[in-house]
Amino acid sequence: MGKPKPRPRDIGQDSTSEAERLRVRNNELERENGHLKSVVAGLEREIADLKDTNATLKDTDDKWRDAVETQRSVIAKLESELASLRAAAAASPADPRDPGPFPAFLLRSAP
Repeated sequence: MGKPKPRPRDIGQDSTSEAERLRVRNNELERENGHLKSVVAGLEREIADLKDTNATLKDTDDKWRDAVETQRSVIAKLESELASLRAAAAASPADPRDPGPFPAFLLRSAP
């Protein structure tokens, strides 16, 4: 029985085992890079969608604000008219049966 021959060591940066290890690692990194690129592309699409949504909401918000301002001006006009009517109602007429003058909105000659 003889001793088994010692095998040459496959060590060093130029060795076949090191080359194989680097090939495997390179494949892993390439797969990971591809995955991350697809994640980035998905996030970029999501950002673009959110920007579009934000622009739409801004337009809607501007229209809403305009509508609110219009309603406020209508309310202010109606409150002013109500105050005039209350003041006229508070003044006692000479004849208690006389309701007083017609409001402007009931007159046919009103603009």
